Amino acid sequence: MSFEQSWWFRPRVVFHVSIFLYILRVVIKIGVGLAFASPLLVGDGVHNIGDAGVLLAAYWVIWFIANKSRGIYGPDNLPALFQLSIAVLMGVLAFWVGTASIEGLMNPGARHLDLSSLGVVSLTMVVSVAISLGAGAYQVRSGEPTLVAAGKEMRGDALIECSILAGFLGEYLFSSSSIEYGFGLVVVFLIGKTAWEMGSEAKNTLLQVSLGEAFEEGIRALVSSTYGVGETVKLETYPVLQAARIKVWVLTQGGAEANEDIREALRERIREYAEGHGHSESRPDVYFALPDPDWHRVLYALVNEGGMCFVAPNIENADMLRVCAIENGEIVSGEDIPAPKTLDEFLALVRSKHIRVYRAWNEKETVVSALHKYGVHYKKTPTILPPE
Repeated sequence: MSFEQSWWFRPRVVFHVSIFLYILRVVIKIGVGLAFASPLLVGDGVHNIGDAGVLLAAYWVIWFIANKSRGIYGPDNLPALFQLSIAVLMGVLAFWVGTASIEGLMNPGARHLDLSSLGVVSLTMVVSVAISLGAGAYQVRSGEPTLVAAGKEMRGDALIECSILAGFLGEYLFSSSSIEYGFGLVVVFLIGKTAWEMGSEAKNTLLQVSLGEAFEEGIRALVSSTYGVGETVKLETYPVLQAARIKVWVLTQGGAEANEDIREALRERIREYAEGHGHSESRPDVYFALPDPDWHRVLYALVNEGGMCFVAPNIENADMLRVCAIENGEIVSGEDIPAPKTLDEFLALVRSKHIRVYRAWNEKETVVSALHKYGVHYKKTPTILPPE
């Protein structure tokens, strides 16, 4: 068993380790912030308390999916709702940091750190940055979508912490706290960019936005080229954050005994296709559609006059026959074939093509009686022009 697959990366273990690290950051930041009267340190510590609450919600989401609960939103949408909440939280955080930074620039304080105080603050921020980067990477490597989203947000915390550290260094070197707040404005942009990207991913998942016409055309071509598949009846694609959700309904050319083999072959081919188009994870589902129970073929007797076809009075006067496949009340395919010379050839053709309905203008009773023996219903056609 590889290290990535060991118990160390199980969601439950990742959750408990992460909660411990969140609490450690909160205690360090608020404790040092109160000791040195630093609103940024205290505020960032309070923000980390909010992070811990979000992580608790993430663990609930993991439990929900693991128990295959069928709630109103479904397992596809829960990670997206969680990531959207993180994006909103980061947007609020960006506003808070931006407001504090602007106020600091407009009203710079007269505070000045001595070397020992700078050492304590620097050590605090270095430890916090290490926790943010390490725990964030740990959560991302767990592979659980909700923990991955939390890991991205925790990595974003490291940017804030670096700006706070740079601000304290600038305050010490230049005796100006304005530098700290200037770095804060840069971080606001970075936080906002990350929040926007995460929010867009969540929105596309919740609205089930298609992965694109080109992507779907590639899936259709892949499915149609798979041995045993007749046609693609329906196709749905949408993102689940950075993963892909693909649902395809197909009609097969054979019996149901080969369905499981076809399903596994399609799933594997679709996974490889999705991976080649930037979706490292995908969940393809293959369903087998049932053909129309009223599917049948209709046979028209036609006569060709001057390059134009008309419905023939009967099979003896016909120059050609038109076979039309009817599905859901509509013609889905057609085929023109030369008219047979004898009644026996005509009846053999009717049997081979599985004709259910025969249409002509005024067919002879002997032909109609022969067709009835094979279950073919004759309908006198009032129209002159046959269907195209």
